[in-house]
Amino acid sequence: ALVVANQAAEAYERVGLPEGKIPISQAICFLTEAPKSRRCYNALRAAEKFIEANPNIPVPLHLRNKKPLGMGKREEQELSTEAQQIHFFDDFIE
Repeated sequence: ALVVANQAAEAYERVGLPEGKIPISQAICFLTEAPKSRRCYNALRAAEKFIEANPNIPVPLHLRNKKPLGMGKREEQELSTEAQQIHFFDDFIE
């Protein structure tokens, strides 16, 4: 949905009025007919509640802004490997 809305806005900016109304109206029609889901909202809300309930969980190294001081080549490679893995937290997402 976000891609459709952004593309319609970009088309509107490029062609201007009156032709720009066409991609906007097409996006509106598409979005009103598209199936809706609250799964993303529910997952975000569940994740926020989890963080509030567990505030002292450390941020994983691969999500931090910089590597810790004293990190050697080996730890850096481990960090790179860890960053390539995808983690799912199914236990707290509805």
